[in-house]
Amino acid sequence: MTIRQVLSFIQRPYMAFVLLCFVLLLISEAGPAAALGPNPSCIGACSAVPNCNESCLSKGFGKGGNCMGFGGSPLSCCCFK
Repeated sequence: MTIRQVLSFIQRPYMAFVLLCFVLLLISEAGPAAALGPNPSCIGACSAVPNCNESCLSKGFGKGGNCMGFGGSPLSCCCFK
């Protein structure tokens, strides 16, 4: 890819945004999972936990928890320290 091709590519605003996001993702030390906090601990399926947030707090997770799904899998109750 030549410099001219790169410049014509990033002249389109949405493509420049996509390129910037991709570069930031690549150089990020933590990666995209860092937004969730340091290593959430999933304690089971949300269907089996009556109140995810309260269950996490009672188990000593100071920030509580949320039901989260990953890639179409059933929702899991994940707790945050």
